[in-house]
Amino acid sequence: MSGISNLVHDIRGVVNRERKELEDFLEQLMNRLYLIDGAIEESNESNRTIHECHHRLEEDIEEQACNIESQARVATDLGQLKLLVQDRVDTIRSHMEAYRSQEEELIQAAEEKTEQLVQRLNELEAETEELRQKVSTHSLQAFTDTLTGIPNRYAYEERLNQEYSRWKRYHQPLSLMIVDIDNFKHINDKYGHRAGDKALRIIANQLQKMIRETDLIARYGGDEFVLLLPETTSKGAMRIAEKLLDAIENHAFHFRKKKVTITISCGISDFREGDSPADVFERADQALYRSKHRGRNQSHYG
Repeated sequence: MSGISNLVHDIRGVVNRERKELEDFLEQLMNRLYLIDGAIEESNESNRTIHECHHRLEEDIEEQACNIESQARVATDLGQLKLLVQDRVDTIRSHMEAYRSQEEELIQAAEEKTEQLVQRLNELEAETEELRQKVSTHSLQAFTDTLTGIPNRYAYEERLNQEYSRWKRYHQPLSLMIVDIDNFKHINDKYGHRAGDKALRIIANQLQKMIRETDLIARYGGDEFVLLLPETTSKGAMRIAEKLLDAIENHAFHFRKKKVTITISCGISDFREGDSPADVFERADQALYRSKHRGRNQSHYG
């Protein structure tokens, strides 16, 4: 019961950390988006100002043209008409120069704003990638056993749900194997916990070498490992177990110049019609108990 409580506590801690990472990411993302939204609004404002200046210039030109037209109708002196037209043309030219100057200032300001916007977008992209990497690294760490470097019980629970759903849908063979180190307490008592840790790392490494990429090996807790073997029948799982037994038995290690021999015991079961994951695990656990009870360094099917 304490194991389940610890697992729930670990899962809650992982979820809370991931939620905090996500909240921080979203907060920074929203801050950046607010800045970008402000830059876009400033750019839109510049465009509106340019459009208004252009509209005023058109109105000024239209007004001067109307004045020329009305004066031309009533003019009686050609020289006076020429002066009037020249005056209106000068006014139009003055308005156009003022418009051109203002337009250039607005365009330059808009280009600067656009450059700032591009810079902010680049910064946002870089920060988003950095945060994505942090979240990815944190998630990987949350699913990894710190001592052995292989997936932990939380990762196993996640993968088990996926494989169980796939098995129910496609009815492909799926086997489960529990691996337990024989006399692990004796190793700790005789050689110390550092030797026990080394034994755990060696076994995790050997098990990982001998499984397929589609399989999963996880440290379930203490000196116990669990393997999920998709598209593997019980007979196939028994063959894998026999290879594991031989590999581990022949892979003794030295600790403080003393030879330490390790063996394992395995319990195996496969998923059958109407099974829940707990049913399969219980049968594999009972098979492991038989392996232990009948002399260790062996495997049984349940």
